[in-house]
Order: sequence, then structure tokens, then C-alpha cells
Amino acid sequence: MKATRFFAAAALCLAAFVYSCKNNGQNAQDTGKLTPDYVKQRVENMMKYNPIMAADMPKLFTARILDLYKRVKEAEENAPAGYMDFSWTGKVFDVCCEDSTKRVVSLKDVRITGERTAEADMNYVDPPCYNIDYTLLLLFDGDEWYIDDILWKRNPELEDSVDVLESQEAEGFIEEQKESNQ
Repeated sequence: MKATRFFAAAALCLAAFVYSCKNNGQNAQDTGKLTPDYVKQRVENMMKYNPIMAADMPKLFTARILDLYKRVKEAEENAPAGYMDFSWTGKVFDVCCEDSTKRVVSLKDVRITGERTAEADMNYVDPPCYNIDYTLLLLFDGDEWYIDDILWKRNPELEDSVDVLESQEAEGFIEEQKESNQ
């Protein structure tokens, strides 16, 4: 009887220990990274990187997006016009306001949307021409948050504007190039 109680108590202690070290497959140290505050901090740090620089891309994007951009680059080799990858300032080619202090990228909101997913609402303003809203779709991969896609919000001033994912735009570009090369 004493041996049974001892083994039961030992099993209970072992279970408590294992549970404290793991939480749904996450290390105890990772749980601090799965909060809106940490995601906000991570996105603010990510904003310091240049997303079109080869050295910075792995610091920002998941392997899925990195592979997609690699396929875009391959498709661009024979394309008459290139593809504009993600940029913190949206998909614009020009600068509107001469005063660079008025051109601002800001993080508006962060939400944890799943066990390893989050969203970060962003805005780029370059008055009076641009006011672009977009959402970073983030994935906790390994031990850090990375951009897994970007949701470009429709422009309410444009009648035919729709929400579109960066991955959809890139896949569409790749498909167009395949069709034009046939």
C-alpha cells in the first residue's frame, strides 16, 4: 500500500513537472513569446530590417514566403516587368510628401489568433497621397515570430479594390509568367 502511494505520488510529481516544462508542445521559455506584448515588440524590431535585402529576409519571413519569393525571382528573369515584394511602405513606387518625417509606418494593433499564429495591423501614411492599411499574418516558427503572409486591405477610394494576400499576388505573377512563356 505504501509502495502504491509512493508510486502514485511520484507519477503525479512527474506529470506536474512535465506539464510545467511543456504547454501544448511549447517550451516554458516560449510561452513568454506567445503574448501580444512580445509580438508587438518583435514586429517593432522587424521594422528595422529591410525586407528586400537578401540578408534581412530570413529574419522576417517564414520558409514558405522565402520559397515563394525565390520562385518569383526565377519567374522575373523573363518578365517584361518585375514583381514588387513586400515593403513596410506598401506597394508604392514613389514618395508623395517631401517631408520624410510625415511618411510614417506604424503598428496599430496585435492579436494572437491561434496557438502559434498572430496578426499585426499596420499602416503606412505618406500625405496626401497614401494611407495604406495592411495586416501581417505571423507564425511562431521554431522559437520566434515570422511573417507568413501579408493581407493588403482594399482601398475604399478605389471601386475595384479588394483585400488580397501577398502570397496570392505572388502566385498570380508566377502563373502569368508561365502562361506568357508558353
